[in-house]
Amino acid sequence: MNLCNPLVLLLVPACGVLILWSLFRSSTKSLVSWITALLRLSALCALSVSMSGPFTTTSHPADSLVAVVDLSSSVSDSLGDALLARARNLAATANIPLTILPFARTAAPSAATSTSSFSSLRQSWKRLDTEGTNLEKVLFTANNISGRSLLLLSDGYETEGSVTSSTSPPSDAPIYPLVLDQDSQDGVLQSSGLEISQLYAPLVAPAQKSVDIRTTVKNNSPGTQPALLQLKHGDKLVLTKDIELGPNKETVVLAASDPSAEGLNEITAILSWDDKSGLHQVSRTIWLAGEKREKVLILSGSGDDARLLPTILKGQAYQVQSVLAESGYSAIGKLTDYRVVIFNNIAHSQLPADIDRSLPDFIRSGGGFVMIGGNRSFGLGGYIDTPIEDLLPVKLVPPRTEKKRLNVAVQLVIDKSRSMATDNRLEFAKEAAAQVVRNLRDEDYIGIIGFDETPFIAQPMALLSEVRAQAVDRVNRLFPNRGTKLFSGMQDGLRGLTRVNAGRKHMIILTDGKIPDPSDYYYQLVRQMRTLGITVSTIMISTEADDELLSQIAAQGGGRFYHEVDPRTLPNIFLSDVRVNTGERTLKEASVFAVRPGLSGITSTHVTDFPTLRGYVECLRKEQAQLELVTLAEDKASPLLASWQVGKGRTLAFTSDANGRWSSEWMRWSDVTEFWSDIVDSVKPKVASVQKRFTFDLRSWVDRGELVLDLSLFEDPEGASIKTTLMLPNGTKKIVDLTLQSPGHYQARVASPMAGKYAAETLVGDTPLPEVAWSLGGELFGEQAHPRPNFQILEQLAAKSGGKINPSADELRSLVKAAVEKTDRSLTFLLLALLLFTIEILAREFLRLR
Repeated sequence: MNLCNPLVLLLVPACGVLILWSLFRSSTKSLVSWITALLRLSALCALSVSMSGPFTTTSHPADSLVAVVDLSSSVSDSLGDALLARARNLAATANIPLTILPFARTAAPSAATSTSSFSSLRQSWKRLDTEGTNLEKVLFTANNISGRSLLLLSDGYETEGSVTSSTSPPSDAPIYPLVLDQDSQDGVLQSSGLEISQLYAPLVAPAQKSVDIRTTVKNNSPGTQPALLQLKHGDKLVLTKDIELGPNKETVVLAASDPSAEGLNEITAILSWDDKSGLHQVSRTIWLAGEKREKVLILSGSGDDARLLPTILKGQAYQVQSVLAESGYSAIGKLTDYRVVIFNNIAHSQLPADIDRSLPDFIRSGGGFVMIGGNRSFGLGGYIDTPIEDLLPVKLVPPRTEKKRLNVAVQLVIDKSRSMATDNRLEFAKEAAAQVVRNLRDEDYIGIIGFDETPFIAQPMALLSEVRAQAVDRVNRLFPNRGTKLFSGMQDGLRGLTRVNAGRKHMIILTDGKIPDPSDYYYQLVRQMRTLGITVSTIMISTEADDELLSQIAAQGGGRFYHEVDPRTLPNIFLSDVRVNTGERTLKEASVFAVRPGLSGITSTHVTDFPTLRGYVECLRKEQAQLELVTLAEDKASPLLASWQVGKGRTLAFTSDANGRWSSEWMRWSDVTEFWSDIVDSVKPKVASVQKRFTFDLRSWVDRGELVLDLSLFEDPEGASIKTTLMLPNGTKKIVDLTLQSPGHYQARVASPMAGKYAAETLVGDTPLPEVAWSLGGELFGEQAHPRPNFQILEQLAAKSGGKINPSADELRSLVKAAVEKTDRSLTFLLLALLLFTIEILAREFLRLR
């Protein structure tokens, strides 16, 4: 420890003399007096040290070593790892921080700390274009890192620039190249025995289809070598395989591409192995273009409408974008991004603001449009006298209010566990059930199930006209007993509802406590009910907090959740929940409607037999529209499926729903996916369906200093021009016209090619081919692996800059300035003085009190 003002410490002996003099003059010289005097002296000493400005110092390197790492393809992964390990060992021995500045054809913008292996470092810095080396450019970048020594990790071979041509030093900082000795170099060359000699896939994969990826691995070493091969398609790992190769053997490994990948994606093979010289890894990359799926937009009026149709259409040869009206339309983009637009029971007032203008333009220019029925669609949804009505193949009928009632089937599932005896809850529940029985009509159905630990079917589902008196008598036979298990009772209730033919089906569940076995099985069962057109309400009669399971069952079941404390309210709740509201004349609901082919015949689907329906929206057929399916009721046929052409596009109307309310039989139908997929396919733009899809092959090579593009078309382009937009490795674009060499064979030559990745977008007339990409290796441009480093260049770089090859840790340490950090300790001694003064005062007070 050092002091800024050491003379202040002279106060310490003066204070000591005064304290001792006062002690000797005191009449009492007890042990406690000596202790308090010592504490006072210690406090004064600490205060004096604090006033003298005490401080401590620490020393550390002011600069760091910068390892300039050559990532070009002429440096093998094994050589790079060996050089990187040597650089890190030097820095650790010299106790100097090490940063990494990667380079190849260009240098990274700045140096940074990196603990990555050489292969992962190369993978991370592909954008530096590793198919070329420019030492001159990287040393110019390194000059911006002043006051530091440079470790050069390179084989010393250049493909661009001339680092030794200038007479001035190549760097302001000394350069220290690292090279391996002869034995280490030979060991690295020997350890590089495994290679990925070939990685192949077709240029293009069909939409939602896999193609074979072929990887050839070769062992050039004299011994048998196990290894791990991994294959990535985009971000997805599609293969992990352990292989073992004998000396001078090779093997071919097949894998399937990711069928869901769309657009241009990398396929990267990574080969890893471990031998006596350490862990090694090599990689190789190609590109595969996955055909993009056409996009279909579904706009739904509610979450209930969006439950089924997007799921049915998922996984087809098109991509489904499902949007709820309540979620807004910021994510849908432009209609021209889609092939087909579907209105799924959505009101006109719920649509985007500009839809009346954009949708007609979209259809007349070739887009497809489908409107699906429901209580918010067609005439019921406010589409009359709108531009969208003109697009439909049906004429909309104005809503006319007319009281109408469907027959209903009600299943009561009532808790009869022991706790239901409290406050006569079960008695009020039985009275509520009896009220329901008395108020339903003869054409309605009733079923009553009591449950405790097992279900008890008090009244099987039956017509009220046949069992009304019997049902009231049987519900009175429910008595409280045992525990509470609901799931089996719900299953029996579902079976009862599915056995009858009613316009609406509803289940009411009553319990007075938490269900002891809550699980996803309940929600799965409720979702099954909704698919069958069954709604579910739940009632909790208890003073406890709301039960999450019961409220979620009601929410997903399309009913209501009631939490009541007074059991006397149960009869009114039961009656209000089963009451059926009046409908509208244009909304046709009944027990069953038969579906038959229309006058025009079925053209929009391959399906020929259809289930029955429970409802539809009344519409009239327009002249010249194709009436494909009709519903039959009272000897009258009404449009169910109609279609026609609008300009270049096609529109279709389906007047029933796709949410299971009226189409519950369709949701269980084995052909439901095929039907809706056919509907979408039937309205997709005709121009797209007749547009040529060319099978092609595009290859390239370097010939006499020029890049040759070679295109083969396996269908006749009928004289169309062939034009390619070529993305060069340096990021610039070049438009290339391909000329006919022979039928189906086209070529173009591009001057001044370079190593790296190329991407090509080709137009055959107006038809775009999928974008493809490939890479030209650095060996075509002088970037080749060498058995020995370029000692001549490395020695010249070291000599001109004042460095040397393979410096020692001591030599590096002597070049790095030390930074001294000063830490003030005054506050520490001040706090110590205050503490000692406090202890001394407390000791004196203690003596005085005694």
